[in-house]
Amino acid sequence: MNATGEIFWTFTTTTATGTADLKVTVTQSKKTIFTDSFTFAVTPNGTYYAYVFDAKLSCAHTGTALVTVTTTVGAVAITGKTTLQIQ
Repeated sequence: MNATGEIFWTFTTTTATGTADLKVTVTQSKKTIFTDSFTFAVTPNGTYYAYVFDAKLSCAHTGTALVTVTTTVGAVAITGKTTLQIQ
């Protein structure tokens, strides 16, 4: 089945400035069913949200999928993970 959804996450900066590199990957049974990446500018003491709409989960099947998001600013990378249920 092909499923469609939305993914968003937030992050804050304290002293970071420059470009934030963002990547999201959704896997199911060790197979990547969606990936996307993008960048935008950030400044110190900011709160930002990343939003992926119309995320097409190719060849998904009913069950749990793992969502991994990585946000990198300069040399610092933060990774978050969660699961979602595909019905």
